[in-house]
Amino acid sequence: LMGGYLGRVYPVQAVEWIKDNEVQGNLLSEYNWGGYLDWFYREKPVFVDGRTDLYGDEVLGQWLNMMQGGEGWQADLGGWQIQAVLLQPERPLVRLLLDEGWEVRYRDEQAILLSQ
Repeated sequence: LMGGYLGRVYPVQAVEWIKDNEVQGNLLSEYNWGGYLDWFYREKPVFVDGRTDLYGDEVLGQWLNMMQGGEGWQADLGGWQIQAVLLQPERPLVRLLLDEGWEVRYRDEQAILLSQ
């Protein structure tokens, strides 16, 4: 299963790495990975998952703004005290965080983990 469907759709290897290595602080991740993280990495609460009715437009708007590196993204990140991100490598936020000196903790084709 891990090498099949789950491994193609979710950051299975990255989550295994996170479980084996301490990652400090609040984690920001892909919206589509939230349910997987809820189930397979219960140690940390997710920022958002597929339950849009639970989070509301304001939180989802902030998530989208951070992903795109929109105006005020640093304030949103700071407001939620995000200290680590697990994202698809091509997200604009990844480039911005690398420019700000965040460290690559893990990377594969599917996911990158950055922390301060």
